[in-house]
Amino acid sequence: MLHAMHRTVWALVGWVVGVALHVQQPALWAAPDYVLFLALAHIPIGFVAIVLKMFRRPLGGLGHPLVVGGLAAALAFGSSGWRAANAQAQRWPAHAPDAVWWVTGRVADVPRATPLGWRLVLAP
Repeated sequence: MLHAMHRTVWALVGWVVGVALHVQQPALWAAPDYVLFLALAHIPIGFVAIVLKMFRRPLGGLGHPLVVGGLAAALAFGSSGWRAANAQAQRWPAHAPDAVWWVTGRVADVPRATPLGWRLVLAP
């Protein structure tokens, strides 16, 4: 039980370190780069799961707290980076407020007042 608790603590420490490393990045990478971290961290985790399930043997070196912490750090770095890269891809472009937009369409209903301002309903 004590070893399992140590592994859990090291996994939590690794997770915090992974997110902290991601936050320290000067610029975001592309989303596939973060997916690579996730995939590489899942390979040894899957191997451990197979060994435990099929052979019912102890973890050996893969259960070492530093290995568990390192895998948790890689998972945290990859998952937080992937989420940030996807969120950045959905942001409004920086040049958009200065741009002039022309929208062509047919208004389907009268303008309606909302808390955010007046809204038009356009026909498809």
